[in-house]
Amino acid sequence: MKAAAITSSAFYWPFPFADGDPNGYVHNSTQEEQRDPFPVLETDAVMQYRSYGYTQEDNFARVDVDRTAGTITVRIFDREGASVKVDNPKGKMVDKLVLQLEKW
Repeated sequence: MKAAAITSSAFYWPFPFADGDPNGYVHNSTQEEQRDPFPVLETDAVMQYRSYGYTQEDNFARVDVDRTAGTITVRIFDREGASVKVDNPKGKMVDKLVLQLEKW
């Protein structure tokens, strides 16, 4: 089973003490074979995650779902609406991330 999570920042975050480097929590998974185990609490299950597309800029995400093509496209914009480039799974800077969904 696969799952995807898309997270975008808040425009107003008045708690600088709570900010941290995302690498302290998760990190960009830029190598195709890289998998990072994450135990699921109170079970014997282990989730393998890949993480990418970070930016430290204030932003919002636009998510487009194309059920016919089986894709989710994520674009990141700054507070003025300008496109923000993020890294894709191969470490290349892009203006959108396209996730291919599996057929159900």
